[in-house]
Amino acid sequence: MPDIDAISEDLRKDLEIDDTNLDGELLKHPAKYFYWGHIFARANRRAKKEKLKLKELEAMLAKNFRDNMATDSPGTRVTEKMVTEFMFGHPDYLAQEKSVIDSEYMSDMLEVGKFAMYFRQQSLIELRKMSAEDRQYGDEIKAMRAEFDERVKRERGEDIPH
Repeated sequence: MPDIDAISEDLRKDLEIDDTNLDGELLKHPAKYFYWGHIFARANRRAKKEKLKLKELEAMLAKNFRDNMATDSPGTRVTEKMVTEFMFGHPDYLAQEKSVIDSEYMSDMLEVGKFAMYFRQQSLIELRKMSAEDRQYGDEIKAMRAEFDERVKRERGEDIPH
């Protein structure tokens, strides 16, 4: 299983936004989104394969248990409880169940990462809009803020440095 901490760190780094280069971030984002979507899809496929292996193992263990009981103790009635207890206590079953849990965890974590990449995209779009508006109206807004601050200070009787 891949190192979850290393993957989390890589994802965290890819989610960061360099707000001094929004155009570059917007251009790189589709490749990042595709990459993490692909990684999620692979993890999801692996989780499904691990579940399938567990089902196959359950079937094999149950068959082996029934066959062994028929050979070793003919005439003994085999109940589903007996089969289940045998399967759930078998080391191979426990190992495969752990593998399913680990692969589902990885898949779930990467699904969150995929959604985070989507929200990164939305953030980039909004930041780009704000940046464009700031360039368009920035000087006017700064002048209005300065005028407002000066008026507030005057009304409060504070000294205004010139």
